[in-house]
Amino acid sequence: MIGLLKKSLVFYRVCTLALVIALFVLPGNKVSAVTCSSGWTKYGENCYRLYTTRRPWMDALKACQAVGSSLVDVGSDGEQTFVHNLARGNEFWISGSDSSTERQWLWYGSIQSWGYTKWNSGEPNDAGGEDCASLLSGGRWNDYPCSRDMAYICEQTTALDACDSTWSFRDGRCYKLFTSKVTWSNALKTCQANSANLVNIADSGENSFVRGIAAGNHIWMGGFDGPKEGSWAWSGGVFSFSYTNWNSGQPDNSGDEDCNMMYHDSGRWNDLSCSSSLAFVCEKYTPPINGGWSGFGSYGGCTKTCGSGTQTRSRSCNNPTPQWGGDQCPGSATQSIACNTHSCPINGNWGSWGSYGSCTVTCGGGTQQRSRSCNNPAPQYGGANCAGSSVSSQSCNTHNCPIDGQWTSWGSYGSCTVTCGGGSQSRSRSCTNPAPQYGGASCVGFTSSSQACNTHNCPIDGGWGSWGSYGSCTVTCGGGTQERSRTCTNPAPQYGGANCPGSSVSSQDCNTHHCPIDGAWSAWAAYGTCSVTCGGGTQSRPRTCTNPTPQYGGASCVGASSSSQDCNTQVCIIDGSWGAWAAWGSCSKSCGGGRKSRTRICDNPKPANGGKQCPGGSADFDDCNTAACPTVAAGTYQQLCPTGYFTCQSGGITCIQSTFQCDCSPDCDDGSDESATYGGCTAECRSGSGQTTASLTILMGTLVCSLIAYFITSI
Repeated sequence: MIGLLKKSLVFYRVCTLALVIALFVLPGNKVSAVTCSSGWTKYGENCYRLYTTRRPWMDALKACQAVGSSLVDVGSDGEQTFVHNLARGNEFWISGSDSSTERQWLWYGSIQSWGYTKWNSGEPNDAGGEDCASLLSGGRWNDYPCSRDMAYICEQTTALDACDSTWSFRDGRCYKLFTSKVTWSNALKTCQANSANLVNIADSGENSFVRGIAAGNHIWMGGFDGPKEGSWAWSGGVFSFSYTNWNSGQPDNSGDEDCNMMYHDSGRWNDLSCSSSLAFVCEKYTPPINGGWSGFGSYGGCTKTCGSGTQTRSRSCNNPTPQWGGDQCPGSATQSIACNTHSCPINGNWGSWGSYGSCTVTCGGGTQQRSRSCNNPAPQYGGANCAGSSVSSQSCNTHNCPIDGQWTSWGSYGSCTVTCGGGSQSRSRSCTNPAPQYGGASCVGFTSSSQACNTHNCPIDGGWGSWGSYGSCTVTCGGGTQERSRTCTNPAPQYGGANCPGSSVSSQDCNTHHCPIDGAWSAWAAYGTCSVTCGGGTQSRPRTCTNPTPQYGGASCVGASSSSQDCNTQVCIIDGSWGAWAAWGSCSKSCGGGRKSRTRICDNPKPANGGKQCPGGSADFDDCNTAACPTVAAGTYQQLCPTGYFTCQSGGITCIQSTFQCDCSPDCDDGSDESATYGGCTAECRSGSGQTTASLTILMGTLVCSLIAYFITSI
């Protein structure tokens, strides 16, 4: 258990604590302290809580992280006294441990040596692998095995820096790119100095967001597998990856690669030596800030001077303003109360006049009256009474009394109205005996009487009746005709009278205006080229409103003039292609037919997404130096010994140092090292003194033969 804990904490010792408390923003982007949640006790700027459930040290650490806190670390006498009193006599875990390096005690989440300790006498003693720190009931510290069950105190930070304008915000977290290239551990320290941690990637959305922030830089991330090869976990926690985006073939731990980075071009991950230098992205939690109301302002003026009005006051949601996804202020921003509730004075006003009563007489002139009431409204609360009288009168039935009319005697009949065909003649009387007056009744009966006369028929010429209405036009547009007719019935010809002259039908032009032509779409054109050959693109096709084009007020075509569809949605398959051939290597022989080779790499591009490997081989061979090697003549020098040595022609001695050649002292058994023909000596030695110059032809021939022999032996 102790060995496993040591391995799991080598890396996590340098992780930052999670940023966990809801904060209120002050001017300058600073955050003020807030009160602790229920069950927590405040000391300084932090909150603390004792948990009496007994757990191993690592389980206690995880339990604190689960509630947004960390195991307590103690940095002063004041904090020591506070947590000792909070423990109420319980021994409890604190976050100190030396599981990474024996006797190098560190607080969890820190890489700094302790500046304050409170060890019990003789402690820490590492008796039996004691690697975790606790605070005893007496107030001193002790080391215990980390597997021991014990109570624990969690600590929450309540005053942290919120994100300023140099950070990018996403889903409750802030991110910032640091472009200076540093090692992984220095990147982590810089993030911790900014109350943050090296970025941890939880899902593909966050991966894409961070890739965008990287802005062309390869960056460090918080992943590390130093404690146990292949067991990758994020800084800032003790849990393994829940999401990965490793590059193909990664992680491969090529050369002790224990730290995690992202490529800027693809967003893919790689493992890299922690001592490499890269840019990096820091990440920190930004708690949502719920809005809070300011105090209400003063009430405004009353809307009425009497009769119950209202006055209103308001407040603003800026104490604090909601940020980082925090809630808006609950309730209303305004508050109203009644004012000037006393009744207003009401002056009396007359109601409508009533109808006039009956007239005192039916004719010859009388009077009638009407009345009204002061109730529209009635005077109240000291208001004035109605002005004027409640009664008015008028004259009525002023007309004379009626006189009924009487007829005079009938007069004589007059002339007949026609000379033929039946006429009439009349006589009259008048209602003047007396005439009716003042509404008196008129005479009963008729003022005239008539009788038939000249009753024989007269000839009747035909006469046209009125033209009828024009009928419907033969077309609704574009020019047609319409007709109307009449009949010879006004009157019809009778008793020998003439027929009607002219035609019974007439016509006229109608609907001469152009017919409206509604536009209609042409057929769809073929779809155009896809915007991409693979990976998902679009292609569109057009049509035109020309079949026909709308004219003379006709309607335009309905619908869109283009449509599009997805295309080439398949994943792009990348077949491998060879890079350029490297230069030819050296020939295996200098003469007589050798071989040379060259190579190429399948990286232009590399095959991807199931693409084919490059066709053919990665190596190429060819013949070289095919010229035949020179034939060595008998007795000609051959260099068979290593460089720096002379090859004897025969005898038991095969090789001598080249410096002994032609020194007038034979070293080969056969003396060939002093020979002009074989050894190429340019002088003849006589009794050890005196030299005679040899032929230049012999010298040049010897040199040529030596060179040929050297090339032959080196092939």
